[in-house]
Amino acid sequence: MAKKYFFISVLISIASLAVIFNGCSAKKNLADTPVSFDSIHFGKGGGFTNQTENYAINNKGIVFKETKEVMVEINQVEYARVIEIDKKICSIHLDSMDLNEVGNMTYFIEVFVGESSHKVNWKEPADNLNLKEFYEILVATLQNP
Repeated sequence: MAKKYFFISVLISIASLAVIFNGCSAKKNLADTPVSFDSIHFGKGGGFTNQTENYAINNKGIVFKETKEVMVEINQVEYARVIEIDKKICSIHLDSMDLNEVGNMTYFIEVFVGESSHKVNWKEPADNLNLKEFYEILVATLQNP
């Protein structure tokens, strides 16, 4: 009877170690996945106060808010979310989008890669629903998950 419990406890220990090591290796592979951008700046400006809200997220998942012309860290998101954002940039073809609308309230997204950048501006109501959805994904990074 004692051998049976010993055998079961050994099996449980081995299974637990396998799960732990498998979980760690999956996270390591995810962290090794490169993304195509260095940083993304986004926000809105105009309206009654004519103030601009400017935020940024870098390729490590650190989120910033511009306060008195200085970018201050306000949040950090998991790297899996950064990868999702990168995939969305590609799926909506943001890099080839030519959009420079100005309105009472103007929204913007600017993607930086190395020394170059690509910026889009639009007003509400937005004609491009994919762009509006992507903006909402970026705004969601301002909050803790």
